[in-house]
Amino acid sequence: MKFNIRAIIRFSALFFFSLLVGMVPLVLFYVGTREPGINLQSALGDSWTFESFIRLFAGLNSPEIRFRESLYRSIAYSSIVAFGVTFTAFFYTNWIAGWSKKSAVGMSFTLLTLTLLPQTYLIMPILVAKQGLPRYLDPLIIIAVIALGVLPLSAWAFHMMSGQKITNLQEHCALDRLGMLQSLMKIVGEIRINLIIVFLLAWAIAWGNYLVPFSLGSRNSYTAVVQIATFTTNLGRDWAMICASGFIVSIPGVLIGLIFGGVTLWSFLQRRV
Repeated sequence: MKFNIRAIIRFSALFFFSLLVGMVPLVLFYVGTREPGINLQSALGDSWTFESFIRLFAGLNSPEIRFRESLYRSIAYSSIVAFGVTFTAFFYTNWIAGWSKKSAVGMSFTLLTLTLLPQTYLIMPILVAKQGLPRYLDPLIIIAVIALGVLPLSAWAFHMMSGQKITNLQEHCALDRLGMLQSLMKIVGEIRINLIIVFLLAWAIAWGNYLVPFSLGSRNSYTAVVQIATFTTNLGRDWAMICASGFIVSIPGVLIGLIFGGVTLWSFLQRRV
C-alpha cells in the first residue's frame, strides 16, 4: 500500500505547529515561576502531589464532596446533550437531504452563522424567564440551553460529513423499496463512524461549557468545570486542589482530542497516491 507523502508532510507540519502552540502556556508558566519572589512549592502547599487527588475522591470537606457530585453531574449532562444533539443532527440531515442544493446550502449557512453568535444572546432571555422557577428545574434548563448552543455546529458538521452520502443512500433505499425503519437502519449502519464523531464533538463541547451552568445554575447544579472555582474562598486559593481538579476535568478533552487526531492521521495515511 502506498501512502500520500504530501498528505503526511502536511499533517506532520500541522501537528508540530499545534504542539508548539500548546506549549506556549507551559513556557509562560515556567517563565513566571522564575520571577523573583515566586515560590511554586509554597503556592501549592505541602501536599501537592497524589495526596491532592486522594483528597478529591476521598475527602470529607464540603468543596471536595461537591466536586465529586459535580463530576458525576457533568458526565450526565454531557451524555444527555450528546445523545440528543446527535439524534437531532441525524434526523435533520435526513430531512434536508430531500431539499434542493440551493436551499440546503442556505440552511447550512444559517446554522454556521448561529454557531458564531455569543452564548449571551441565548442565556440572557432565559435567565430573565427562569426567575421564580423552582431550583430543581435548573438541571433541565442547563441541559436544554447547552444542547441549543451545541446543536447548530453539530448539525452543520454532520451535514457536511454525511449529507451527500445520506442522499445517495435514500435513493438506493427507494429503488430497493425498503420500508422507513429498514432505510434508517441501513443509513445508520453506513454512517455510524460519522455519528460517533458528532457524538464525541457534542460531548466535548458540553463538558467544557462554563458560562451556561455558571449563569443559570446554583451550587446544586454546577458542573465540574464551574466547581473548580469553589476552591477559591475568602481565606485564599487552594492551589493544590485547583491543579488536581483542573487536571481531572481536562482528561476527557485530551482523550477525545487524541481520538480525533488518530482518526485524522488514519484518514491521511489511507489516501493512496
